[in-house]
Amino acid sequence: MRLFKTAFLCICVSLLLSQQHNSVLYKSYYEKAIAIYEDDDPDAASELKAIQYFDTIITLLQNQPQHKNHLLDSYVKAGNIYQGQKKYKVAMPYYHKVLQLSTLTKDSLFIYQFQLYMGAAKYSLNEIDSARYLFEQASIITASVTDLPDLTILY
Repeated sequence: MRLFKTAFLCICVSLLLSQQHNSVLYKSYYEKAIAIYEDDDPDAASELKAIQYFDTIITLLQNQPQHKNHLLDSYVKAGNIYQGQKKYKVAMPYYHKVLQLSTLTKDSLFIYQFQLYMGAAKYSLNEIDSARYLFEQASIITASVTDLPDLTILY
């Protein structure tokens, strides 16, 4: 019984240290990814690096609800990079994950971003009815939430 308690304690401590390590590690990747994402003139290699950083962040944070905003933001930004490269179908799974996770927490900002960016992707793929619906849903959110990003895309 004592061996079981010791093993259980070791596993718990190991998991806690791993989560703390992941929390520190993701911040470094996030800062690097954002620096590339916000670059005014990124090249294909740097965009690929940013996507790799965002994917690593997603892996590190997927089971850490305390970092939900960074997780969702990483999905959005990785999708946006693909969308900027006109890889709309590659961007869509990132946006769908944003919808899935933000709907559970009723996070208006990320639901809005899903609707806006997925609407833009659908529009670019000539799926006009779907795009219109998503843009209309995003517009509804703008009536009750201020300071939303990329309103010019919506209008």
